[in-house]
Order: sequence, then structure tokens, then C-alpha cells
Amino acid sequence: MDSNPNLGTIEDMVILGAVLSLFGAVLSQADIQIKVNDSQRQVTLRTISEVEIKASKWLMRQGYRQHLSLKKWIEEATLGMTGDENAQIDLLIFEGAGGKKAFVPRHVLQRFDLFLAKPTAMTAVGLDIVVPRKVYPKISSEHLPLDSYMIESVTTIELTNYKTHYGQYLLKKRSDPAAARGEKLFLQTCLGCHSVHNKVETSSLKTKLEQMETFKHKVGEGLPSFDEKESRSLKSYVKALSL
Repeated sequence: MDSNPNLGTIEDMVILGAVLSLFGAVLSQADIQIKVNDSQRQVTLRTISEVEIKASKWLMRQGYRQHLSLKKWIEEATLGMTGDENAQIDLLIFEGAGGKKAFVPRHVLQRFDLFLAKPTAMTAVGLDIVVPRKVYPKISSEHLPLDSYMIESVTTIELTNYKTHYGQYLLKKRSDPAAARGEKLFLQTCLGCHSVHNKVETSSLKTKLEQMETFKHKVGEGLPSFDEKESRSLKSYVKALSL
């Protein structure tokens, strides 16, 4: 009896299709964890499931991709926190599927908003962070590394504070107003691009800051620029901290 030469191929295709479907289901998961991670506690506040994300009311504004308010998710996740616990959160760390991280001062979400948006690529999964410059044009005038906030396929939102992650860069003596201004610029602006694994390459950064009169920061959309007063403040901070 002759066997069907196509039978094995068909069966293989069916099996392969089932495997790919299962594999695709795993890859398409877009769960996002919101957790607290500071010196007091480490706990997951909530997990935004893929099902919940799909059921959410999507917004469309000024030509942006379908998106959700990140500010809303953070506010809902912190409802169960006490006032003191909430007040301790001044830094948000977003991590993407590839391990890339964004360090965002919490006051950014308090004044503006960031969007969790559907990727434009059909094959992409998860949600990306988008800085809505058209919706909040004033955000572009802030001293913030906006481009570094654009994380793809967000997996984790960590609510923490600068003291926990960057305590060594906080001034011990705060009597110099210029140094205090420089500290704020350093933490909220410089660390966004010059931080890796909660550490800063201080030797090269110190050299750049000390040479502020001649050193020109790279310019462009999403990159900060410093005027003369701010440059002096950064130098005062470096001197006071003794980086």
C-alpha cells in the first residue's frame, strides 16, 4: 500500500502551527508589574494584566497611537499607601523587555503625563512609553532627558526614591543654595542618561562638569541645555560633593 507522501508534511505543519500558537501566546503577554522598591520595603503593588490592558478605555489625542495614561495607573496603584509612604516616592524606574531602563522624576507625572502606547510595528508586543510633547508642549522646556524615557515593551514600573538608589550623590551639607540647585539638576537631569545600574561614571562626568565653561552639552530635541547660572550650580554641587 502506497503511503501518502504529503501526510507527514501536513501533520508536521499542524504540530508546528500549534507550537507557534502557544509560543506566540507566551510572547504576546504584556503584563506590567508596578512595585515599590526602597529601603523600607520591596513589594508588588499590582500587576496590570494583558486582559486588563485590552479591556481598558483607550485614548486618542492629536494623532498619537492608542494609549493609556501612565499617571492614572500610578495613582491607582498607590491608593493603598499611607501619606508618608507616598511622600517617599520621588523616582520612577521603568524597565523594558530588553532590560533598558528609564529614570523619571515623579514630579514629571505630577505636572504632565506619559503615555503607555501600543507599538506601531505589527509584530511588536507590549506597551511603549511615549512622551506626549504635542499634548504638553511645556515639557520640552524642562531640564529633562526626554528621549531616555522612551522605553519599549515596558515590563516593570518601580516606585522608589533617589536616596535608596543614589544616596551617595546626595549632599550631606545643604547650606549652599547653588550646590542644592546643582544637586537637583544632577539627580533629575544628568542621571537619566549618565547612570548605569544605579551608578554614575563619575570620573568622566566630573571632568565635563568642571569644564562647563568650555564643554558644550550635546544639543537636540529631548536633550537638556544649561545656562550660565545652572552651569555654576552644577560646578558648586560637584565641589561640595567631592565626586
